[in-house]
Amino acid sequence: IHVSEKDKRFFEFDNGEFFYPLGHNVSSPVDIRCWKTVFQQDPPAGRGLPMYMDYFEKMEKHGENTVEVWMASWWLGIEWTSRWRDYYGANRYSLQNAWKLDYLMDLARKHGLYVHLVLDNHGKFSGWCDWEWDNNPYNINSPQDSGVVQTAEDFFKDPTARKWHKSKLRYIAARWGSDPTILGWELVSEFDLVGGLHQRDQIKRAPYPRGFHCSPTLQNWAREMIGHLRQCDVYGHLVTNHYATDYTWIDGQLAREQTEEGRPLLDYVVGDVYRSVEKRYVQAALDNQVWFNTNLKAETRKPFWITEYGGNFDAAPPAFLHSDVHCGLWATWMTEGAGTPLFWWYDFIEVNNLYPYYGAFSKYVKGEDRRGINGTSLRMPVSGDDRVVGYCYKWPAGAYGWVYCDAVMRSMPAESERPVFEGISSSISELNAGKYR
Repeated sequence: IHVSEKDKRFFEFDNGEFFYPLGHNVSSPVDIRCWKTVFQQDPPAGRGLPMYMDYFEKMEKHGENTVEVWMASWWLGIEWTSRWRDYYGANRYSLQNAWKLDYLMDLARKHGLYVHLVLDNHGKFSGWCDWEWDNNPYNINSPQDSGVVQTAEDFFKDPTARKWHKSKLRYIAARWGSDPTILGWELVSEFDLVGGLHQRDQIKRAPYPRGFHCSPTLQNWAREMIGHLRQCDVYGHLVTNHYATDYTWIDGQLAREQTEEGRPLLDYVVGDVYRSVEKRYVQAALDNQVWFNTNLKAETRKPFWITEYGGNFDAAPPAFLHSDVHCGLWATWMTEGAGTPLFWWYDFIEVNNLYPYYGAFSKYVKGEDRRGINGTSLRMPVSGDDRVVGYCYKWPAGAYGWVYCDAVMRSMPAESERPVFEGISSSISELNAGKYR
């Protein structure tokens, strides 16, 4: 998979066939927040590869072709503190976890899923948000792990830490780089949440361009690691970096930057779209579209893709999450997003059997090729009931249209309480004359 030569907003295969990622996030076998906050019960214990066997089969059955997986410390990471089982400290790799990733990749291939692989989650390098720095083997307070730096911020500055981290990237590229099931490498999830947050320096938690994540320290580290990963990956997989919260936190400088060889530093741009209960995902998707159109002009145009979304970052009432599963698919298709947003709360999909939403959407988009279609996201006029609205993506020779109840797309009622509408009509005007299907 690579960025389309025909239309740099989208992906394609080496044979020239259009590829639109369609799937959701299954980062690891357990998400404690989902079980504690959404389901209000203890998470299941002991899940691992058997869960992926089950979930991947259902994803394939309902037309999904993409999954995001994390090399987290608690799942598929290969380097972590020796105080944890199957880990051996800094610069030594867990062959047990590497085998698990081998097996998972085989499963994904069997079920027709491409893997967006996150090489490190932000908590590993954070002293303030989902912090795992206390257990990071690079922490000098873990001498049994060969730790070399004092703080999470120092990790990005120290020559030995950088050298060892590049060795890990080299191992990853050597072991899995030949696998075409890899859609792309994501360097670090939520890169704006790394480092330390000190009361004397609150500016570190500030949107671009003021935050620590867009400081020269982190920008140079990202450049160095991306360049090294590309050098080691002779198969040329796509590379990106990820930012939390919403599009306002994306490092616009790196998003636009070209390497000395004329290649984009980031082959595609990924980020989060979480929302409070007062907001709607529909507007968030359109806001992302505006940001990319504004910041990535023709010469730096590339795919943008939402790889985490669903309610707020700390979950939301089930009715809101249910709406977002449905809404995320259709709202994003009415923009120039490069793929479906990847819903974060995968167990919510499983427990409520929401896979059919993906099945229905996959049938709608089957055979569609978005490349070369230069259109506009617009409100679509709808008459018959003020509660019903519409959006479309329209170009001179066609349009995709979506009509929906605004209240339902904010909070999904129980099935017996969902409104039924009759006499609804809509029209799309100002198309080229000709025959339409």
